Amino acid sequence: MPTTVLVVDDERQLRGYCKAVLMKAGFEVVEAEDGLEAYEWLERHAGCIGLLISDVQMPRMDGLTLADKVRDAFPSTPILMISGFSSKASERLAKAAFLRKPFSPNALMGKVQTLITT
Repeated sequence: MPTTVLVVDDERQLRGYCKAVLMKAGFEVVEAEDGLEAYEWLERHAGCIGLLISDVQMPRMDGLTLADKVRDAFPSTPILMISGFSSKASERLAKAAFLRKPFSPNALMGKVQTLITT
């Protein structure tokens, strides 16, 4: 059964980019526009994802808040944070893998493979 990845970003184009790269590698992909939508989906489908990829800065619920909530509710779910901005939240980011935007398909897949095999 393929691993399902939840990609959360308020930029539709970036979600589509990640989805295309991940699907080409054989993953199933679910998308959400922000942390609130993602967490609501996770509550309805508990235990259905093998990896969370989330932008740091988003409206309604940011990625760091989402990551904290996912760690509490689904502690075994690996998390990859992505951002194009330098963040002052480095201590909170240290708890998750991080990838700076823009990134290549190889960089994304390298992080994904590391997270799902550990």
